[in-house]
Amino acid sequence: MSTYIFDFDGTLAETLPALLGIANGLAAEFDFEPMDEAEFQRWRGLTTQEILQEGRVSLWKMPRIVRRVRREQHRIMPDMEMVPGMRAAVMALKQRGDRLGIATSNGEENLRIFLGNNQLEGVFEFAQYGISLFGKARVLRKMVQQQGLDLSQTFYVGDEVRDIQAAKKVGLRSVGVNWGFNTSEALRSVRADFVLSDPTSLLYLPVQVQDESDFPWEDGLEESVSLESPIETEPEREPLSMSLAEIFPTFSRIAMGS
Repeated sequence: MSTYIFDFDGTLAETLPALLGIANGLAAEFDFEPMDEAEFQRWRGLTTQEILQEGRVSLWKMPRIVRRVRREQHRIMPDMEMVPGMRAAVMALKQRGDRLGIATSNGEENLRIFLGNNQLEGVFEFAQYGISLFGKARVLRKMVQQQGLDLSQTFYVGDEVRDIQAAKKVGLRSVGVNWGFNTSEALRSVRADFVLSDPTSLLYLPVQVQDESDFPWEDGLEESVSLESPIETEPEREPLSMSLAEIFPTFSRIAMGS
């Protein structure tokens, strides 16, 4: 039996389409330049440090921006959809006996609304809401202790570079998903153990292969890997330290959870 802990925004919930609209809707109020689709897609391929270096938003404005984005998010949460294919994957994991959890900076009420709308009440065994910008690794470590989790059989699934960094800091197996904020390349740049392009691939993570070349990173595991043809994790390396720059991808993305 394995354990899967999920990020919420961009991983379970399909928040990326709404992200650009929310951010640009606040541009005039907080005096920053709106971003077009091409620029937003470019940002998806950057690391947290690279985004911060561009200096698009002043740090001193962040607390107010975060509060405003959260209000906007709460307003649209009843209409928020689940990532296509994710519900089926989650239910398949549950049915085969795996344990499921959520670790997010989003609020409890937003999560309750979302899970209810997607008929997922009671599916996730444990959850932590409202995680601070600096606290994901600390909360994951606490979850491991409280739930008695085996690090070698516990996966943290997220869509951001900082999700991968937090998982590695704790010693969890890190799973990056490329349907959220960061691209596959950005997730690999911080040595995610797995990078997935389809939720079905979650069902194949516990098994391993001998040759990394056997794993088609861009095609999704479900298209070419079976239980008889497992995949290989990428080699471990020393987890990166977490600074303010490392946990701050974009003002709106942070506010919408991780």
